[in-house]
Amino acid sequence: MARAVWLALCLIAALRPALAFTQDTTRAGPQPDAATRPVRTDAWRPLRVAKWATLGTAILSVGYGFAASLAADTRYDRIEAACAAADARCERRSASGAYADAQLQRLHDEAQRLDGRARLALLAGQVAAAASVLLFILDLQENPAPPNVPYEPPRIRLAPSTDGGARLTVRVPVP
Repeated sequence: MARAVWLALCLIAALRPALAFTQDTTRAGPQPDAATRPVRTDAWRPLRVAKWATLGTAILSVGYGFAASLAADTRYDRIEAACAAADARCERRSASGAYADAQLQRLHDEAQRLDGRARLALLAGQVAAAASVLLFILDLQENPAPPNVPYEPPRIRLAPSTDGGARLTVRVPVP
């Protein structure tokens, strides 16, 4: 149940920007046409969705790997506690090296399985983080030049002069 709630919250957080830009068509009055409608610069491009999706995948994968590693450590700690309490349970092994005690062997198998999952999840998280960094860098190249903003100097300017006095400059526009 907690996973479903967590997934729903992540989905709502991911879709929140898209939902904020939806246009309310139920209002009365004229709707802006395509020529007067403001242009959205933050459209949902595939590259933008992919970079955030890989970042989310990286975070979730690393979180799962960390949780699996902690669970495996707990199993190993339980094995060590059982061996410290009764050395005879750990000394008896079969010819293949498995514990003779079924409970200890089950804990060992679970710990090995969880360690494998943690290793795979952490590796997947690293690959997803690297892919996300690459996609963020590629997305920076979308608009390499800044917008052209013309410079409008002030009409009246008072500044120090080169000879130690004051310099008053007045700009008069010519039609």
